[in-house]
Amino acid sequence: MDFFTPGYDTPDGAARRAHEEDITGLIAIHVTNIRHLVEAAVPSMAVIDVQLVRDGEGRPALGLLAVNDFFGDQALDPASETFASLAAQIAGDLEVIYGLTPAQRWATPRLVDPRQPRTWHDIR
Repeated sequence: MDFFTPGYDTPDGAARRAHEEDITGLIAIHVTNIRHLVEAAVPSMAVIDVQLVRDGEGRPALGLLAVNDFFGDQALDPASETFASLAAQIAGDLEVIYGLTPAQRWATPRLVDPRQPRTWHDIR
């Protein structure tokens, strides 16, 4: 919620801003967890692609699609054991992020940066 949004300076606006800040903080915690795991798996700076998948119970969830270096080249082979391990390790954090963000955000695969929590959400 920005300053020009109607109702910004009202009690409801203040409550909405506080809620958005709480959500942003929670997302940042999980993005930090993901960053540490990606940095442990990939020796260079990396970005990841995530996509909407179905979990074991058929519910929508986020899944790891690719791990690329900063220039867009593949940093981890999706068929590798390291990739599978990383995907399993970050699955819980991806589940929480999916629950905290608007579902339409993930309608198409997204490139996200594990060092920039803002690339993970759009709060309107």
